[in-house]
Amino acid sequence: MNKIILALDVSTMSEVVSIVEKMGESILWYKVGLQLFLAEGEKVVAYLKEKNKNVFLDLKFLDIPNTVAKATNEAIRMNADFITLHALGTSDMIKASRDAIDKSSSNTKILSVTILTSISEATLKTDMSLSGSIKENVHHLATIANEAGSHGIVCSPFEIETVSSINKNLIIVTPGVRLENDSVDDQKRVMTPTQALALGSSYLVMGRSLVGKDNAVDIVKDIESSYN
Repeated sequence: MNKIILALDVSTMSEVVSIVEKMGESILWYKVGLQLFLAEGEKVVAYLKEKNKNVFLDLKFLDIPNTVAKATNEAIRMNADFITLHALGTSDMIKASRDAIDKSSSNTKILSVTILTSISEATLKTDMSLSGSIKENVHHLATIANEAGSHGIVCSPFEIETVSSINKNLIIVTPGVRLENDSVDDQKRVMTPTQALALGSSYLVMGRSLVGKDNAVDIVKDIESSYN
């Protein structure tokens, strides 16, 4: 149940309220990313918590350990359920974030982002100068993150099995999920909800496949029926 995280890729509170009211009880989890957080700030998180929703605060921290620890404390204060940081930030950064959580009484969980779903094998080499395949790099970064205390990993559906082989208890959140006939837009590594769930995804991040569609609630129910 409740395996869909609906991405609020909008810029105003009025749009957020409209989406949340429309989806009703069908969605428990919402993603607040850079676009919305920069436009409306923490009042979005406060609104979602007032509505008894779970918040995936997807700001992808990447900075020196001390700064990330302080940012983690702010996310804890806001009662965010999941926060993201880049695994490329090294084990020291991840440990600093985990230490901040452990020193609090918070249930906030860290999710470490590996290789973004907009990155292809070619871009990995030409723009990032990383050797090896995407799966090899995801495995390397997820291993570091797991050992540093990350509660979970963000990866494309194609790397679910790679991540679960490291630690079966890791939370695996997968963006790059589209309905069968949807446009993939800027995503490069995409699967359907059914495929991702069958491979072991803990949560699916979905936005454009649901937001703006009149039958969004029915789509959610159909996806839920595939794993209930």
